[in-house]
Amino acid sequence: ELLHKLSPPDRITDNSSAVGIAWKPDDHYLALGREDGSIDIWDTQSGEASKNLVGHKKSIYSLAWNPDGSRLASGSKDGDCRIWDAETGRLAHVLKGHTGPVLSVAWSPDGRRLASGGKGDAIRVWNTQDGTLVRELKEDQGTVTRLMWSPDGLWLASLRWGESNTMTIWDGHSGKTHQRIKSLRFFVD
Repeated sequence: ELLHKLSPPDRITDNSSAVGIAWKPDDHYLALGREDGSIDIWDTQSGEASKNLVGHKKSIYSLAWNPDGSRLASGSKDGDCRIWDAETGRLAHVLKGHTGPVLSVAWSPDGRRLASGGKGDAIRVWNTQDGTLVRELKEDQGTVTRLMWSPDGLWLASLRWGESNTMTIWDGHSGKTHQRIKSLRFFVD
């Protein structure tokens, strides 16, 4: 089925550019994070924005849906992560503790944990049921640009850009480093 052209709501202006994006699993909804800190949920079949989530104070850099698509996590330049109820649009949790912008958020496959990371900061793993911090994963200085859980939820991989350009694989339950590959070189094809 073809996607409709998306029609921007009247409130969006040229100075509210999109900076984060995520498809809802097995669905036709798309979350779009904006520079003004808001998030639009688009219905790609109708071409209309179905919800607008407001709460962050600065740009949305990272968005991720939980595995069943019922909740959306957002990471922002304001240093906060937020978990939203996707059906109602209500804020479920504000996850505080990062000292800089949050550039990556990733749900564990069971949806019970959320990993977050960003500029010059530890990776944090959160309990998504109550919003509490489970643990911090600390390593070399640099910027966490990407986080991803293994399909079985046993491992968490992180990419850290900076002087070390490091990929680390963490034990998803203990938080201990399993493997680290330093001095990765990234090429654009």
